[in-house]
Amino acid sequence: MTLAIIPCSKEKIWDDAPQLGAVAAREAYCSPLYRLCLQHAEQHADRYVILSAKYGFLAPSDPIPGTYDVTFSRPDDPVVTDAVLRQQASAWPAQGLLLLLPARYEARVRAAVGHRSDLSRTWPFEGMNDFDAMMDWLRDQRGFA
Repeated sequence: MTLAIIPCSKEKIWDDAPQLGAVAAREAYCSPLYRLCLQHAEQHADRYVILSAKYGFLAPSDPIPGTYDVTFSRPDDPVVTDAVLRQQASAWPAQGLLLLLPARYEARVRAAVGHRSDLSRTWPFEGMNDFDAMMDWLRDQRGFA
């Protein structure tokens, strides 16, 4: 089984609808990169999880209570710990990981699953330094330029 891991995004559903309460993780994030990663994961993996700097690995149906602004990019943000990520990842019945993640997020996955020699890993964004390049790659996979 292949498990895709996709990034959350700064843009969230509450930006346009602050009155909303909790929503499923799949519906909470709204950036163009997130949406392209989601589409790719749904087409090329058996399952997917969303990596949130605040909550860790989220199943698509996991509830997110409301908006937040936590990122792996800011050193002072209260991000999820590597220990929590390792615990969450230990239950995955996957044989392969498809990492549709920017470098800072990919590094957190490495810390979480480094002990799991049973997992093969594919990271198509390796060496890509910006979101535009990642989105171009995802569009190219669908046949759209």
